[in-house]
Amino acid sequence: MAQTLTETWLRRLDIHLLMVTTVILAAIVFIAASMLGRPGIETVDTSTGRRFPCTVVKVMDGDGPVICEEQDQSGRQVQVRLRGIEARDGDGNCRIAQGCPEMNWQEARAVLTRVAGARMNCLSRDGYRDRVDAFCTNLTGVDVNCELVKMGAAVRWPEFDAEGRLLRCIPGRRS
Repeated sequence: MAQTLTETWLRRLDIHLLMVTTVILAAIVFIAASMLGRPGIETVDTSTGRRFPCTVVKVMDGDGPVICEEQDQSGRQVQVRLRGIEARDGDGNCRIAQGCPEMNWQEARAVLTRVAGARMNCLSRDGYRDRVDAFCTNLTGVDVNCELVKMGAAVRWPEFDAEGRLLRCIPGRRS
């Protein structure tokens, strides 16, 4: 009888040790995965001339930044500024000498949110204040930068559209 009680106690101890060991190993795996980056978050190459996806998380104003779910190769969350356009800032002003769009910043942000949709495909042109300066299309192929100019949410910024890509987007202008 004494041997049976000892065997039962040892089996229970083995089960408890196995459970504790499993919990500890799971915690170690979780910590290691967290240190390697955000699990399930895509890393994209945003260097100049590269195409990359942007799963839209948040839109700050009418020309960006658009906060993307993806992270860059440095592990930072991607933020896109739409190239070649300028929309009003929160204070009502804009930085372009040619004049601001009529639309206020909240209206422009709503237009950008609607036009961008849930995901954009972008072409990186440069960096801008820790953001990616890019031309983007939505999932239906609409040129987001151009559409914002067409809708009056933004104006073309010639300094950042030297190649004239957005000239065709200006309302009333013939290509």
